[in-house]
Amino acid sequence: MMKSMTTAVSQAGDNVHTASRLIPGENDVLYGRGYLIISHKGNMRFREMADTRRAEFASSKRRIDKRRIANEIYDAVSGLSGRFLTEDPARLSRPNDPVLDRVWILADKGTAITKIMHRLREKEKPAKKKKTDEGAVSSERSMPGPAKACNAITNIKADDASHREDVLSLGGGGLDSGDLDLAELTQDQTVNDLGDSDISIFGELDLSESSLCNVFDELEASGNHNRSLSPASFGISHEAYEMGTAEGDDAMADVSGKVKLREWIDQSVNRQAQSIREHITRAIPVAIHIVQSLLDGGADEEKSLNRNPPVASMHCGNVSLVVMDGDVKRALFSCQHDSNQYEGIRVHRLGKLGCILFELFSRQCPKQPPSSADPSLTRSLNLNSSSARPAKRKHLNEGYDADVSRLKLLQIPEPVCFLIRCLLECNREDFRMNESYESFRDVMEDLILMRDNPSCYLEDPIVDLSNPTFLTKDKLCGRKEEVARIESLFMQRSCNGILVSGGAGAGKSQLAYSVMARLTSQTESYFFKSKFDQTKSSIPFSTVGSVFNQLCDEFHQNATESQSTAVRIQLEAALGSQVAILADILPSLFKIMSVDSSATSSEYVDRAMNVSFTLRTFIETVSCYSRRVTFLFDDVQFADQSSLRVLSNVLADLRDNSNVFFVFCHRDNTGDFFDTWLKSIAVTSLQTVHLNNLNIDGVNELVSQSLNTFPRITRPLALALISKTQGNPLFLHQLLESLRLHGLISFNLNSRRWIWDMDKILNLEVSDSVLTFMVEEMLQLPEELRHVLKISACLGSSIKLRAFDILAPELNVDLRDLLRQVVEKGYMLRAPGERIQFAHDKVQEAAYEMQTDTEKKTNHLNFGLILCLSVIDGDEDELFFLSMSQLNRGDMSSLPTPKRTMIAALNHKAGCRAWELSDFPTALSMHQQGIANLPDDHWSSEYDLSRKLHLSAVEASCSLNNIEVTKELAQVVVRNTRNQDDKLKVSFIASKCLLQCDQLDESREVSSAILKQMNEREPRQFINPLVAISLIKMKFRLEKMTNEQVLSMKLSKNQDRDKFLLDVYISLVAVMQQSKSSDRRRFPDLGLRMMEITLSNGLTPASGMAFTVLSAVFASAGKADLAYKLAKIALRLSDKFDSNRYRGRASLGLGGFVAWAKEPLRACAEIHLAGKQFADRCGDMVTSFSNQQFYIMYLFCCGTDLEKLQPLLKKQIERAMKREQHFASVSAYGVYWASQFLRGQHDEEHPHDLPSWNDLVFKQERGDSNGTWVVLSYQYIQSFLLTKEFRGFPSEGFLNQVLSSNAPLVVLTITGIFFEGIVSFCRALSSHNRDGYKEGVAVLAFLKKWAGINRQTFENKYMLLEAMVSEFEDDKAEGLYIRAIDLARKGQFIHEEGMAHELLGDYMFRRNIKPRAFRCYSEAMRCYRDWNAMAVVERLQRDIEVKFGSSAPMDT
Repeated sequence: MMKSMTTAVSQAGDNVHTASRLIPGENDVLYGRGYLIISHKGNMRFREMADTRRAEFASSKRRIDKRRIANEIYDAVSGLSGRFLTEDPARLSRPNDPVLDRVWILADKGTAITKIMHRLREKEKPAKKKKTDEGAVSSERSMPGPAKACNAITNIKADDASHREDVLSLGGGGLDSGDLDLAELTQDQTVNDLGDSDISIFGELDLSESSLCNVFDELEASGNHNRSLSPASFGISHEAYEMGTAEGDDAMADVSGKVKLREWIDQSVNRQAQSIREHITRAIPVAIHIVQSLLDGGADEEKSLNRNPPVASMHCGNVSLVVMDGDVKRALFSCQHDSNQYEGIRVHRLGKLGCILFELFSRQCPKQPPSSADPSLTRSLNLNSSSARPAKRKHLNEGYDADVSRLKLLQIPEPVCFLIRCLLECNREDFRMNESYESFRDVMEDLILMRDNPSCYLEDPIVDLSNPTFLTKDKLCGRKEEVARIESLFMQRSCNGILVSGGAGAGKSQLAYSVMARLTSQTESYFFKSKFDQTKSSIPFSTVGSVFNQLCDEFHQNATESQSTAVRIQLEAALGSQVAILADILPSLFKIMSVDSSATSSEYVDRAMNVSFTLRTFIETVSCYSRRVTFLFDDVQFADQSSLRVLSNVLADLRDNSNVFFVFCHRDNTGDFFDTWLKSIAVTSLQTVHLNNLNIDGVNELVSQSLNTFPRITRPLALALISKTQGNPLFLHQLLESLRLHGLISFNLNSRRWIWDMDKILNLEVSDSVLTFMVEEMLQLPEELRHVLKISACLGSSIKLRAFDILAPELNVDLRDLLRQVVEKGYMLRAPGERIQFAHDKVQEAAYEMQTDTEKKTNHLNFGLILCLSVIDGDEDELFFLSMSQLNRGDMSSLPTPKRTMIAALNHKAGCRAWELSDFPTALSMHQQGIANLPDDHWSSEYDLSRKLHLSAVEASCSLNNIEVTKELAQVVVRNTRNQDDKLKVSFIASKCLLQCDQLDESREVSSAILKQMNEREPRQFINPLVAISLIKMKFRLEKMTNEQVLSMKLSKNQDRDKFLLDVYISLVAVMQQSKSSDRRRFPDLGLRMMEITLSNGLTPASGMAFTVLSAVFASAGKADLAYKLAKIALRLSDKFDSNRYRGRASLGLGGFVAWAKEPLRACAEIHLAGKQFADRCGDMVTSFSNQQFYIMYLFCCGTDLEKLQPLLKKQIERAMKREQHFASVSAYGVYWASQFLRGQHDEEHPHDLPSWNDLVFKQERGDSNGTWVVLSYQYIQSFLLTKEFRGFPSEGFLNQVLSSNAPLVVLTITGIFFEGIVSFCRALSSHNRDGYKEGVAVLAFLKKWAGINRQTFENKYMLLEAMVSEFEDDKAEGLYIRAIDLARKGQFIHEEGMAHELLGDYMFRRNIKPRAFRCYSEAMRCYRDWNAMAVVERLQRDIEVKFGSSAPMDT
């Protein structure tokens, strides 16, 4: 097995160039040429900074002051997190290459300061002048330096137009010296912009100084250089010519001069300290420029031969190099076009290129004979002589071999020797070897590979000659698009994660880890990873918990004292006693804060949701005080249900947190459950990156890098391999290694290159399945290695070495030594923490498949027995769960009964531990396995163990909402248990499970049966006179009791029984709240009985709920004062017992049904916000959701900006779509649609499964919805504010429906009744409808009562209705309207203030006081606009146009 199987974890950072590469940001300043550099945001901002300081710079007299200004600009760029970046000189790009594809490195500060000062010295752009006749005859003497140069250039005669165009190709530039500063000229400006000089004959030329420097270089290279012309003669200083900077194409490029290639080589020879390897590294870019100059003739090499230098001119003496800052930027051939010279064909040119590169790399002259095809050519040093005789064919091989041998003696790297040989071979024409070059483009590609990836294509392969092996590279071959997409998504703060999907072996893990490790390193952010085990034999929640635990460790190491203190305070405030639950999952939490494990509250409703809340709170809190955090979860398809559920909830809660980024890797088509999970997280902002198998280019890249051979050579082999593997990367790695082991790919010691037998590879038969292929390969291993692979495959994908140490003595095998051997073969890897893991999950599958089913079960059982006996009394959770996993996968039918009973007891222990860790699927599985291992007569022979296993299993299945299993196990307990309390307990658990799954009738029946067994009466309906009498008595009793008397009551002597009984009643309350109206009539008697138990027996943690329920009963009866008193007592009792479970419900009862009658609506909203937090702590998602919905409802009724409500509304409807059965869900849909209609955004895209507004109205009309009143309330709101259509409402009236129901009132219902009154009066005023008037008066009387109780909330509403009544009676409406406006403004009800202004405007318009009416309408529009109800604004604008005409102003 090849070492290429290593994951990115073990070989990250091997590719130095990739790891050190910087990604330019929008605030960075880039050095370079081209439009892309000019238009980069950072460069544009830099130029603006410099331009604003230029005048100050010019007026400064001292150099120290000038440098200070430059330093301040440098600091300003750095203050924006900007950097000064330059391209890596070893890997320069072309001007048109995208910025992100270039290799950027950090420029030193000194260079940056110099460049900034160059920019500051530039002069202002000269103003454009119109061309005049006088300007056309200006003398050459008055021309600026650049214009003189242009005038001189016109005298140059080129052979043809194309050559002339080449000579005059100009770049942008600008310096701080010269007669005329052209720094501000861009490529779009012409010579005509310079002034009056008559130089328009040159057309659209860029005549900046650096451009002219390029012209002089061209002239010198072409041989047409007039020695009388020099940069200095045209006003360009020597310093500007040698060291100038330019803005245009090259923001910061320095020119150093031009040398002949031979001179450059000689200078390299004179550098005695420079090794041959250092020279080769410097020479590679030079070779690239030389080949590029041969390619510049055109894209088609055949058509461009006449534009390339003749063969006779292709030698070192005719090559010039343009050098900038010591780096070669360009190569030029100086040649004379003579029709008598032999032009030569391509192979001759390639051969001559080989001679040039031989001399370049070896720093010596080649000695091979020339090609016989050209009798005029001689050796390299005498190419222009015609006296030498052509070499004979038989001497050609000797010459080429001698040259290559000289290269090797000079210790030239083998790849360079091979490249030169392939070029020199071209001189043999038809006798050249297959690997010889066919085009300059092929040469260019190989040289670029040497430059960009020297470890693979330039250095000699590092091979153990005794056992040659190759390392398949970690580089992401063929994944350029996927890498770019991941980089882009990571940089987008609107995206909080990605899903990397693909088939098995597609390279998902390697791609995700390699890219994210590099990106997080570059951005200095945290990166944590974890991998799920397909055997699920690890500690429950360990995979999820491990990454968050790593965050604990890193934050503890790097956080400041103030940051640690802030995190500790916030976590304590948000979690309270639930911090201890978090500490069970995150052991390192103790490093951040002190945790009292004894303070853990056992009061929870849904433990999994509780864990989700604590984890989400931890991540959100820490991420606010840390660097950006990235979490990578690999092989998510193997995750357990609990982990997936937690991840789903954390994702949903953190989707707006741009400081947290998630990466999930998973296989395609992995099963229904995982597909369901993927759909559940579709609402988050995760983006998908899908990996297919590699195409031929990707396969060839992989093969090329594995064999350290140029891609043009390996392409035939890649074509053969892709046909056998379909381009699957894992399959390719396996097949390459197999070919090496069988000798079909081998390392040639003479040429020091990998070679292969192409014919045999093509004829090789290979399995279509990578799994089958790997099994076949493993079966050829020695027996002992197969044995250790089988052991490892049984234990899991990642195993502690301690497990092997325990097994080794019993198996009588040196497992450590065998593991070392399989690691050497690449099947497994060493991992941190004294662990070992499989290189790929497919390797584990293959090792596991080497065993028969019987062998698998036997091994699992034996390994489990050995491990459990060693760790049964220890505290090694991981090994304990591993041992139980092994036992449960084994065949225990042959074990004796005592041993199976022992294993059953161990299963109970493991299940309880999994429960503590909140992994309920594992807990249920362990308990069920324990039950299966019990003997047939276990209820008699092993009663205690049977009872424990069944009770624990019932509780675990209920936590998973598994109704069938819960009912089945509960019935077994009821039939067999000897304890009445056990029967009641499992029955209540079953009742809760039924309630959670919406089986209300069955849940009510089970709860009623429990009450009957406890000798409790059946709850009576409210119509029963005894209920009314009992309520009156209870009312008088409670009114006499003070709050202190209640809080100081004694505790119940039978706490457990009384609490259990109250919980049963609480469950019935929840059922009846969601049931039909006849069941709701039993609600008062439920509250009455709960209060009787509390007052008679004493207080329990659940006693607060008795006060909560009864407060709602008295609130619906109009006893607001008593209801408010009881609700406040309920909240204080919950605080007394520190019960988050009952706190959340008490807050819901207080804020939702009582407090609105006494406190301002915004104070009620805060009560619900706190209640949501309490409910989240205990995992009570129903109460949390309901509190959140009331919170949103109160904000809506307060007139909160509708735009600010949108994030809350969207998150709430996503939760509501999972909870269709709840009243709060309908309320969530209603307020969402009402908000959308008011904002005018109802046509925008909505969640796919979201019920439409018409669906809600249809259900309301049929009476099918528990939220009928909610929908009706929003219908009245829309009727007045949007449509002004006052019809289609219930004939009996909304108010009458509410009063006849005896249901508790909520503020939205009263708001709907208020709008019913508005609509009724509007209908009466518009059509003189007497029925409408009567309905309005009834609403007025109803609101008068509540206005007397809570003036802050209801007085302005009452006053507005009173004003409308006044229009019918005494016509004192104006003063009342104004009073209503003032009250609404005082209460900060911006929407109701707008309504009052609009109704006052209607009143004034009916009385023909139009100016006053118009002002009122204008004020109404202002209020609606502040409310962000733009649809209402548009409706009112249309009304104004109808009333006042189009000439009336629409806005004031």
